[in-house]
Amino acid sequence: MTGPGPKLIDLSNWKTSYPEVIEIIGRHLEWCRTHNMQWSINVINNPVTYGQLQRMFAKGSTKDISRTFRVRSQAEKFLREQGYNIPKMPINPS
Repeated sequence: MTGPGPKLIDLSNWKTSYPEVIEIIGRHLEWCRTHNMQWSINVINNPVTYGQLQRMFAKGSTKDISRTFRVRSQAEKFLREQGYNIPKMPINPS
């Protein structure tokens, strides 16, 4: 990321991870923040993986710039409200 911007991650199909992944992703989030990530926007609807994701935010010191949504359309709406130009995704991308 060269300029300030958001990072939108769709974790709809994410399954639980090994505990060491919390440290690895936490370091990645910390790196992203130091390289101008303004928002970490995550689509997730699994309570178990949600807990892991929260620990990753804490490890990467990104809780204040991280948001979670249950569906992608809500995440995109949030980013548009923040002033980002987010194109709408087709219903059935091919």
